[in-house]
Amino acid sequence: MRFPGPLDFAFLAVLALLFTMYYVFTAPTDISPFRKRDNSCKYNGCTCSVGSPQGEYCWRCGSTSIGVRNAGNTSVWDSDWHSWVFECNPQGGCCAYGLRFSCEAGAGTPVSPCGPKKTT
Repeated sequence: MRFPGPLDFAFLAVLALLFTMYYVFTAPTDISPFRKRDNSCKYNGCTCSVGSPQGEYCWRCGSTSIGVRNAGNTSVWDSDWHSWVFECNPQGGCCAYGLRFSCEAGAGTPVSPCGPKKTT
């Protein structure tokens, strides 16, 4: 039976260091609760109102003239689609980013975003 020697422990330490470095440098950098972790926008058949300014819209923005009209295939993300953020374009095109915590709303709580960012 062979007992671990100092080189075995050094090898494990180097392996642990490499794993940690890989995780740190490949992890998403934006872990804010206001941004989703997976930044891909999935074309799931959702639709927006024609004429909506290009931008991100929460499902619950509440406007009847702009924003998301149909959530599309809600099985593309494993969360409640009522708290999703979508990307709309002026032609009525849409894709779904999925859950965003700032899109969750309680009674009387505003959600964001609701369209293009305002520039000053």
